[in-house]
Amino acid sequence: MEMSQEAKVALKTKLNYWITYKVLRSNDFGVPQKRERIYIVGFDKDQFPENFDFESEFSFPKPLNIKTKLGTILVKNKAVDSKYTLSDRY
Repeated sequence: MEMSQEAKVALKTKLNYWITYKVLRSNDFGVPQKRERIYIVGFDKDQFPENFDFESEFSFPKPLNIKTKLGTILVKNKAVDSKYTLSDRY
């Protein structure tokens, strides 16, 4: 997924922001969903020293690669009718 050139110019030059973005998948971080989300991070360069190296100071989290099934994190509640819960195969 690519950010538009217009958005890059607006953020970097007009607003004087350092920006980066990355697509992260929730299931790479132990969340039992296969959803991709784009995360855009920006810092106002005026709030940092002129020679501040954003590339070395900021990084996105590394995937944990923990596979989690929904059934392992749901609370077992015997008072709930079984038609409203997941079967053991999940």
